[in-house]
Amino acid sequence: MRAKLAILLLVCGLVLSGCGGSKEAKDAAKAADGPVSVAEGDCFGGATVGDAADELATKLKTKQVKALRDDPTWADPVDCAKPHRIFVYGVVGLSKAVDKEVTGYAQLLNTESKLYEQVRNEVNRACSLKVPGVRKALKKTDLKLQITPALNSDLAHLTFNALPAANWEEGQRQFACLMTMEKPATYTLADFLTVQGKDSSLHLCYDPQSQPVACKEPHTMESVAVITANEAVAEGQLPDETGFVNGTLEVDPDVWDGLDRVCATFLRANSNLPKGLTGVTSLYDSQWPVQGTEDFAFYCDATSPYNTPQRKQTRTTGSVFNR
Repeated sequence: MRAKLAILLLVCGLVLSGCGGSKEAKDAAKAADGPVSVAEGDCFGGATVGDAADELATKLKTKQVKALRDDPTWADPVDCAKPHRIFVYGVVGLSKAVDKEVTGYAQLLNTESKLYEQVRNEVNRACSLKVPGVRKALKKTDLKLQITPALNSDLAHLTFNALPAANWEEGQRQFACLMTMEKPATYTLADFLTVQGKDSSLHLCYDPQSQPVACKEPHTMESVAVITANEAVAEGQLPDETGFVNGTLEVDPDVWDGLDRVCATFLRANSNLPKGLTGVTSLYDSQWPVQGTEDFAFYCDATSPYNTPQRKQTRTTGSVFNR
């Protein structure tokens, strides 16, 4: 059985969610009246549609007011060197087949629909490919997986948002891949993935008992990524919850070996890996799917090879994200 103890601060996947903000609703209404400019590398203050959602929902002929309320206005671009709550790390579209199924913007707001599930999977996959090392790592497996860097969720999350309805009406049927900050900060995704950040508090490190410790302190494990396997499960490449018996996922050892190769490849693409460490995958607290979600996920960690006795595990200081 591969499992890690219940630990804190892990991202369990990408979801369509909003970002906090404090701009007045009149600014949001103005932003909703026309197309906006959103490009990879842009930063925004994080103002949300707020009360203007009621008027916008009426215009779109939808009852999904709540889904609109938390959407960014995109009306407050800022220099990324200044505090911001939104960083755009990619702009992506849908495959022709799925895009054809989206006949109205309101369909993107119904998160309970089968179509939305398809949209979510495609956008998550496309956004993940914007992260350095993901494309190379996925070549190590035939499984349909998505790789998301493990961020300290006290600081930031990865998510996505459809561009406004006005953009879609003009043929810009795209989604922004976002890193959203809990509080205004000057971070970009590079700060989490490279030595540019030089701040180990951005990362998630653990002692031999899987208890959180500051990465600047000696530790035996650092969270590297979440590997979401929803599509692999849906297509029968991996078992669903019925194949999870007595805390063990019933798969061949070759599956774990392949997942470790994916994990290690992503890790090496972003790390001058210290001697004694490699990429190892596990389940979160023996959960499949992760409790409270619909996500079937593995966790990729920088640690000693699987089954290394605790007393022989390599201890390091600082983050492995050091390129």
